[in-house]
Parts: sequence; C-alpha cells; structure tokens
Amino acid sequence: MSSVGELEYACVENRLVGLPGFGAKTQEKILAGIRQFKRHQGFHLYANVIEEAESILVAIRGTPGVVHADHAGEIRRRCEVVQGIMLVVAGGQPQSLVHALRGVPEVTQVEHQPETRTLVARSPQGLPVSIKLTEAAAYGWELLRATGSQEHVEALTQRLQARGVVPRSEIEKAIYAAAGLPYIPPEMREGHGEIELAESGRLPVLLEPGQIQGVFHTHTIYSDGSATLEQMVEATRALGYRYIGISDHSQSAFYANGLKEDRIRAQHAEIAAVQKKLPDVRIFKGIEADILVDGAMDYPDEVLATFDFVIASVHSRFNLSEEDQTKRICRALANPYVTMLGHATGRLLLSRDAYRVDMKQVLDAAGAHGKIVEINANPHRLDLDWRLCGYAKEKGVKFSVNPDAHSTEGLADVPFGVNVARKGGVTAADVVNTLPVDAMAAKLQAMRP
Repeated sequence: MSSVGELEYACVENRLVGLPGFGAKTQEKILAGIRQFKRHQGFHLYANVIEEAESILVAIRGTPGVVHADHAGEIRRRCEVVQGIMLVVAGGQPQSLVHALRGVPEVTQVEHQPETRTLVARSPQGLPVSIKLTEAAAYGWELLRATGSQEHVEALTQRLQARGVVPRSEIEKAIYAAAGLPYIPPEMREGHGEIELAESGRLPVLLEPGQIQGVFHTHTIYSDGSATLEQMVEATRALGYRYIGISDHSQSAFYANGLKEDRIRAQHAEIAAVQKKLPDVRIFKGIEADILVDGAMDYPDEVLATFDFVIASVHSRFNLSEEDQTKRICRALANPYVTMLGHATGRLLLSRDAYRVDMKQVLDAAGAHGKIVEINANPHRLDLDWRLCGYAKEKGVKFSVNPDAHSTEGLADVPFGVNVARKGGVTAADVVNTLPVDAMAAKLQAMRP
C-alpha cells in the first residue's frame, strides 16, 4: 500500500484483521482516522455524504410553510465525488428554516444571508451546505439551474433564449418542454450529449434499482470477505434478490487468501449444500481471477471450466505502460472462459488514479468477444466510469452492476452502481443482472465454450 486511500480500501475490504498485531477494533480506528483526515481535504465520496444530506432535506421538508424542497448540485446528479450539499426550497420563513437546520444533529455554523436569499451551514462532516430560497412560481427553474452542470444549464438557456422563452415555472418538466425537449433526468445533466439525445428522441429510459434481480462479484471468508457463504446468501435474500454469484479471489491474490484448487473444490461442495438449504436464492459458482501480467488467467482452462462464471480483474502491476496494460486486458477478454471484466480501470476514488489503459480498445475487445463489463458499485471504485458507458453500448457491450461485496453490508452498495449506470445513459436492457434467474442461468451457460 502506497497511499492513504489504499489503506482505507484495505480496511473496507477487511484485509488488516489478519495481520499480526491487528484486529477488528484496530482496523475500525484506522478507518475512522482516515475519514477524519479526508474531511479536511474538501472532497467526499457520494456514499459517505448522502445520509447526512438526506437528514438535512428531511428537516427542511418538515418545516412549516415549505411547499417544495429537494437536493440540487452534485448530490442530485449523483456524482461519484462531491464537495458540498445544495438544496432549493420554496416556502417557509427563513428563521423557521434556520431553526430546523440547527435541529439537525452536528450541523453547525447556520446562517441566513438575506442579500442572496440563501441559508448556509456546515454538515456533520464539515461539508458546506447551501440552501437557495425561492418562491413556488420560480422553483422549477431555480432547481434546474442549481442541479445541472454549467455546460448543461448554458446549453438549455441558449435554447430557451432562441425560442424567446423566459424560464420561470414551478416544475422542471415545463421548462424542458418550453425548450422543445423531454424531461432530462438529473443524473444525465452533465453537458455530455444529453441535450442532443433528447432533441433527437433518443433519450434512454434509465435503469432503476428495483430492476436488479441478482448480484455478482461477492466475497466470503474463503478469501478476504468477512461473512460466510451462507450469511451472504441469506443477506442476498433479505434484500429481495433472486440470485448471487460467489466470486472469491484466485490463487495469485495471496494477500487476499486467494483460493488454491483444493479450496475451490471445498467451496463448490459448500455451495451445493447451502443451495439445498436455501433453494429460493440461486447460487452461481464463480471466481474473481487475476489477470496475470501477460494477460493469461490465474488458473488453467480445466479449472476455469468448473465455474458458472469468471470475473477477470487486474490486481497487480498497475505501472505497466498503456500499450502493455491494454494488451494484457484484451488478451484476458479473448479467453473463452472469461465472462466479465471486473473494475476495468483499477481506480480508487480520491485515492488511486486509474492505471494507464486504452479503454476504447478494451471495450472494443469486450464487444468483439461478447464479454460483460462490470459497473463496480463499491463506492470507492464506481468503475466503469459513466463517461465510457455510451461508447460501450455502441460496441454492443452489456453491463453487470456488481457490489464487489466483502461483507453482507456491502451487498447494499448496488444502488451506487445504478447511479453510475444512470449517469451513463444505461437502460435495464443493457444490464444482464436485470434478467430473471432462469434467463440469467441460460445466458451464463450460453457464454461458456
């Protein structure tokens, strides 16, 4: 580990507890210290902020006289990383809103700035909070303007001006209609071609969290997970999913207790036993196999053939040249036993940059070989980057929104991956794990050589 971010990720993945002199409590203290340090850097993971942003919104909505209130800015666009919490509010007296904000635990520095019709504060983690006050008749425009990126708002404003429209409405949908456009979901308002899609009638119907039927890329105590296989299956059922793909680390991942062949056989026997005990959740036998430096997989084909699915991932040698890293991943995608590519760029948000790789070549290879590309929902990864989703779709690539869960709690990260998919214009038809269990089983079988 060479950065604070990598240490944080190691804590999240439960990798410190097995080291001499470390335990669960020590790991928790390290993680808390890292997050305290990061609070002073100005950038925060969306997943670490959304809970306190919601608590502020609930307090504002409960204030007497408030007619409308919602998130705006980066939170409403569901950006991977955010710098502040922004709301737009119609109705309610400023002093009542100040009182409501002061009633939220650990919210500080609450102040009304009447000259800008704004309330400001600091969230429990120290993020700047800005609440724009407006009247109901202008709420739609103020919310739209405070939500979209600068590029999106400028492009929309130009369309409105060209039509001689003064943007003032209580609802956003009416403003888009006045610009000759359908409503554009907040996640897509990035100035990344969404207005052109809307204008041409090609705006997609975006994936919804409830459309995910099952999960892949999950770890157990067989490698570096903190829960047993049975506990992971039970947690999957509790979340309403119909299937789970178990994919512990492969043998080269010695740091994560990767599975040798004898332990693969033991796990497959346990999967069969748990499947009999919990028949209402289908368990798919998988592995997260390391892509070796030359692009070969971490097991011979006869071992790979024993799995229902194989996730191919890079976990080492991040410092290869762009050409060599690209060749490495493309060779792995040509392996007939590989089902999907895991965390395609290796990035850890706010911690580790993506390795040098030509992602267009990688996506070309995935499309050519009929491979699935993961949208990793772990809040530290959120990889594939949403900006690449459109290109992947053009190449016929399908996605799987995977939690990369190392605990039962990690299974709940799927909605963060759905956020990425929505920002990238991904539909339910683009995502394989929206398939019902029998169709998913048939697809995996069809992908085998």
